[in-house]
Amino acid sequence: MRPTPSILAVVCLLIPAGNARAHQTLTHNIEVNLHDPARVRVFVTVHAPELPSALAAGADPGAVDAAWLRERTDAELSALFDESRAFLAETFDLSLAGAAPKPPAPDPLFETPAQIRDPAYDNGLPPGCLLVTLEFENPGPPRELELRFSKTAEKRLLLAIARPGKFPEIEDLAPGDTTRVALPEAPTPRPTPLARFPNGLRLAALGVLAVFALAYFVWPTKTGPPRK
Repeated sequence: MRPTPSILAVVCLLIPAGNARAHQTLTHNIEVNLHDPARVRVFVTVHAPELPSALAAGADPGAVDAAWLRERTDAELSALFDESRAFLAETFDLSLAGAAPKPPAPDPLFETPAQIRDPAYDNGLPPGCLLVTLEFENPGPPRELELRFSKTAEKRLLLAIARPGKFPEIEDLAPGDTTRVALPEAPTPRPTPLARFPNGLRLAALGVLAVFALAYFVWPTKTGPPRK
């Protein structure tokens, strides 16, 4: 599932005209997408020109164009992915509040190099940005998604919360802030046909199925006279 354009739309409203390219050097951007009630999807925009290997290679974070990321080699993209993982771990702590024990953090998912290099592919992000996806199963209320923003971060964080049928909710977080996002009701799993019956009837039905299976595989079958 690809992200909604809520982050970009809101950021464009908040950043003065003529400074749209510079906003990636001023703020971090995250979208919590709750459109699928069974999943909690978190989309993080990582401004790749600010990562260590890009800076070491001479990238100017405020001046890269759309071609810059497409021109990276496989080795360079791999380094940017690794540095993005380290950046996420150092800057954001995402967890399901109230969970006991605390579930492990999901693995960050990146777009493929083929997608990044395809000029026809548009993820809706500003030039030089990587899209990172984190995905949780939705446990539903009273659990909440908790986001802790590192106090050592050098930018503010614009957090967009996308819910079905609503305009995105926006939070402006300073380094060191913590916020919690209320989760929607998780969908109720549909029962299997046998689960609709009481325990006694389920056992009886399983017993009948077992007898039929045994008869099919073990009971001697009639055959015609051998051919000469």
